[in-house]
Amino acid sequence: MLPNPLDRGLDRKGPIPRILSDRGIKQAIADRLITITPALNPEDGTRIQPATLDLCLQVADGAEHLCVCHDLPDEILPVKEFPQSSLRRGYTLQPRSVNELIMTETIWMPFDFISPSIEARSSLRRLGCYSPTQGRYFFTSEDGLHIELGNFGHNEIRVGKNDRLAQLFFKVAPFTDTYDCLPADFYDRPEECKALGERVRALDMGIQITKSKHLGELVREGHLKVTPELHAHTGLIKVHAGDVAYRMRKIDGGIVFKDRAKYSDSDLLEPIDIKKGYVAKPFEHVIVPTRESFELSPHVGIRFWDSLIGMPQKHNSVLLSKNLWNLDFMNLTDGWFDPGYKGGCSRQPKWLTGRSIYPGACLGYGQVFWFPNGVETPYGSIALGSQYQGQEKTVFAKK
Repeated sequence: MLPNPLDRGLDRKGPIPRILSDRGIKQAIADRLITITPALNPEDGTRIQPATLDLCLQVADGAEHLCVCHDLPDEILPVKEFPQSSLRRGYTLQPRSVNELIMTETIWMPFDFISPSIEARSSLRRLGCYSPTQGRYFFTSEDGLHIELGNFGHNEIRVGKNDRLAQLFFKVAPFTDTYDCLPADFYDRPEECKALGERVRALDMGIQITKSKHLGELVREGHLKVTPELHAHTGLIKVHAGDVAYRMRKIDGGIVFKDRAKYSDSDLLEPIDIKKGYVAKPFEHVIVPTRESFELSPHVGIRFWDSLIGMPQKHNSVLLSKNLWNLDFMNLTDGWFDPGYKGGCSRQPKWLTGRSIYPGACLGYGQVFWFPNGVETPYGSIALGSQYQGQEKTVFAKK
């Protein structure tokens, strides 16, 4: 039997990750468990995706070097503003940098029960930008939600106000009020804590699949189809390199994010030979279509991760060999397939790990979430404008 997110017994070995569906996000906003200021524009219904909230840029607040390895100076990078004629109030995500960005809204939630996790949107991630700290939330202020995004590549990425750059997951700990040690905020108010727990448990949510047998059950019931076949490891889906790979070209003048659709794959990418193995050079952005393609029902979503510590993978450990171990650049969140997604898959192995890329190499792991009630608006719905739906190769969207 597939797990129920409200089964307290599943957490015997520690809390199992849960996230809100789009229905659950709307419920939490209506019940003021999640407060968004200013309120979302009701005319822009696509900000709430099947299991995430899209975040829009308000302003850039600074940048630092991505890391101090490879002889980079440990210094602060100035925020680079480019001419208004190029992009109104635009900012540049500079190559090899971690950027602090302020989003258009301040978002509050009861952090003991609901907590945020950040993921770069797929359209930005394909250009070489990721959350550099396992998707950890930065902080919020009166100015708006502060997040960090790293530009791992060698091209300037020019972004502008209101560009959708990231997406926010709402992780749920629905049984916080039942723990032996209540959160400090509620130490003297256990009844209030219990009441809050009941409200959180009323939200619609999904739960991570942690057993390979449950993945098999999803396949048998038609909720998950992996072509040509599914490979699993401790409940995670493994994806593998196909026979071809691409390297991002150096684009003179950088890439204007809003104009990304004007570039063809050949404008941005050049093929590389991985038949005998290939190790990405520092700051090189490599894209590898996987052997696997996916077909997900509205009940299943997949979050991918790169360079998971403790997972078996063949690689040349540049970080270890140079004594440059940095946990911020391990366990990198690496993309999300919404419930309802159908199409190909591609991965972007990070040069920081020095992993050898070759046909059949494991490129990452998929964390599968099961939504018993399905999501309200699956990926591919006309209302969402799902640009990658049905593409055989998710390299760059044509829309």
